[in-house]
Amino acid sequence: MKSPFRKLIRISVVLFVLVLLFNFFGYYFNHIRSIENKELIEAVNRSGHQQNAQPAYCQRVHFAVDESERKKQKF
Repeated sequence: MKSPFRKLIRISVVLFVLVLLFNFFGYYFNHIRSIENKELIEAVNRSGHQQNAQPAYCQRVHFAVDESERKKQKF
């Protein structure tokens, strides 16, 4: 006949393993989500820099076109 003490140890070991697995998977999913968030933040920053740089590029092109037209008008 099995002792009740042995049964309690078995149940506690199973519960402990379940808690460890739950903590591991919680950490893993949290880690994956944070990596995805970092990639998303980098993409948003990159698009913000592109939006800020676009008016400067357009301005340079506009000045270059104006200069070439002024040179044409002088001749």
